[in-house]
Amino acid sequence: MGLLDKLWFRFEQVVWRDDALMWTWVDSGDNPLSEWFNLEPVTGEPILLNLVGAATARDVATRSDAEVIELARAALQAFVDAQPG
Repeated sequence: MGLLDKLWFRFEQVVWRDDALMWTWVDSGDNPLSEWFNLEPVTGEPILLNLVGAATARDVATRSDAEVIELARAALQAFVDAQPG
């Protein structure tokens, strides 16, 4: 089946404006974190899940927690920037 890693991000509060259950970048550029699941509508908690697989998952696994958090921030900022104000 291959490698599929799950990255869970819990926030103190919801910082996004979209209640869609899934956000995906078709071309995420240099950021490998492109597939996001918004669990807040189903859990009531400010949690996002990211899925990353194959060689990309192996690359992300070599990074520090701080580097992964920065990747997540950059990826999520792109979604915030794309939403109408």
